Amino acid sequence: MKPVTPVVKRVTYSTAVIGWTPEPDTQYDIFMARKQDFNFSLIKSKLAAGEFEVQNLEKGKSYLFKIRAYNSCGASEESAEVDATIPSGVPEKMPPVKTQKLDC
Repeated sequence: MKPVTPVVKRVTYSTAVIGWTPEPDTQYDIFMARKQDFNFSLIKSKLAAGEFEVQNLEKGKSYLFKIRAYNSCGASEESAEVDATIPSGVPEKMPPVKTQKLDC
C-alpha cells in the first residue's frame, strides 16, 4: 500500500484541518510534531474519513503532520510531511459586524 499525501485544507487561530483522499475500506492514523523539534506523536487513529481538524494549537507556532494508511493487507509507510503555521495576529473572537439601514 502506498502512503497517501495529506494537505492542509484550512488554518485558523487555533486549528488546522488536514485532508487527504481516502481509499475504500482503509483507516488512517495522524501524527503531529512541532516544526522546531520533529518529535512526532500519534494524535488520532482509526479514521475512515478523509479529513481531521486538529484543535488547541498555539498561535504563532508551526506544526508538521503526516498520516499512515492501513487496511486488511497491512499498513503503508508514513506519508510525506505537510506543515501548517498558526497565525499569531488573529483575534480569539471576531468583533460583531455593524450594519446600517440606508434610506433610499
